[in-house]
Amino acid sequence: MSHELSVIDVVVPENDDATWNVIIQQAKERGARWADVDVAQLPHSKPRALTYALSKATGEIVTVVDAEDVQGDPLVFRKAAQCLQVDHYDAVQGRLRFVNYKDSWLSLQAIGDYAFWFAWLLPRVRLRGLPVALGGTCYYIRRDVLNSLGGWDPTNVTEDLELGLRLYGYGYRVGIIDVDTYEESPKTLLRTRTEGGWANQRTRWIRGTIYTVGRLGMYSGDFPLKRRFGIGFLLFYYLLGFFVPFLSIVGYPLMVISLLIAVLLPIELVAGTSLIASPLPIFNNPWLAALSVFNMLLLVGHVLLTIRGIAGTVGKTIHGAAEKLHYYGLAALTIMFYWILWGLPVLRALWQTLRGARFWEKTLHEGLHHSVLDRF
Repeated sequence: MSHELSVIDVVVPENDDATWNVIIQQAKERGARWADVDVAQLPHSKPRALTYALSKATGEIVTVVDAEDVQGDPLVFRKAAQCLQVDHYDAVQGRLRFVNYKDSWLSLQAIGDYAFWFAWLLPRVRLRGLPVALGGTCYYIRRDVLNSLGGWDPTNVTEDLELGLRLYGYGYRVGIIDVDTYEESPKTLLRTRTEGGWANQRTRWIRGTIYTVGRLGMYSGDFPLKRRFGIGFLLFYYLLGFFVPFLSIVGYPLMVISLLIAVLLPIELVAGTSLIASPLPIFNNPWLAALSVFNMLLLVGHVLLTIRGIAGTVGKTIHGAAEKLHYYGLAALTIMFYWILWGLPVLRALWQTLRGARFWEKTLHEGLHHSVLDRF
């Protein structure tokens, strides 16, 4: 059997183009709850482009792969089709790995960040019967399922998260496929809205999560009670994570103090001196002590996941991975500062949400590692 691949370049028209009225009307006929939007107010965003591209697509399977990504498995499309058409999944999600660990400290830490999300959290979420929140790239979905859901919500800046939750709510099966897709992490902290850095990208994710919480009210009445609880639990977990950077600002110093006490206390007992009398009253408060222990456990967990994530990514894509071991140590020793830094996009997202922002902050991917993944 021969297969021909045809590629069509599609340019998304402006909102005043008459095509949008047809697309919105078709979405209404499919029952899309977002289709009451004013076409003129559609933000220039990825889900807007996906919505337009879907009107041109003809295949039975729809896949989303970002232009800057590199597929790590030449059989990825066959594996996805196997899961969807033979194993009867409705959508599948692959792993995404960052590869540019040498570009900056932020890009190094982001490798562990993605390892936590794609290699550790999502598989466990799925095994426990909770919704699989789709990533923005490397996922595959049956066209008829996507149509039945009304497509993507072009008003949401985390259309992938929202789509994954709707799939779960309506009882569709979402799997995780054993394939890797590689891309570059932003290497700078904060840039412009059109060439966003690390904080711009995370701000969009957080703002989209907050927006999704409100938008799901349009659909939750259709979901069985059990699935509402599953979605609510996962979203609560995400929203709770927004407070971790601010807890860490207090908890990490307490953790350091507790470690110093653990080291100095034996010295005090042997020497008969009072080396640690002044910090001890801090721990008379059980809540502060508990916060210190919580942050210590959180830090240890993230250190292990970061090292595992970097080792997995580096080991798979880079020759001479053993020679890069010093990067593991750098990531592990400084990860506490990375999680505190997450407070910046949290604050930006809250501020933008309060101001009613609907714009899309683009992420800058320079494409420096497309040609040879094993040269850096």
